[in-house]
Amino acid sequence: MLAEALRVLKPGGKLVIVDYANPRQWHPARWLWYPIIGRLEPFAKDLWSSDVRGFLPWPWSERPVRRAEFFGGLYQKLVLSR
Repeated sequence: MLAEALRVLKPGGKLVIVDYANPRQWHPARWLWYPIIGRLEPFAKDLWSSDVRGFLPWPWSERPVRRAEFFGGLYQKLVLSR
């Protein structure tokens, strides 16, 4: 999915991805969410333990990714620019 989205991205365009992130240890939702997403959204756990660049095709995996965290790191916003 990411490869196709990046393939059709126009020059000067941006791809914005908002998804789960690895919340900080102190975050109370961390312990609540982990078993829930493990059952309902099993791929979300991969985003907790891996950098999104590992899912990007080359040469995008070498480019900078702007990242911002929200709600104590429970969610992340990633911006890739062409």
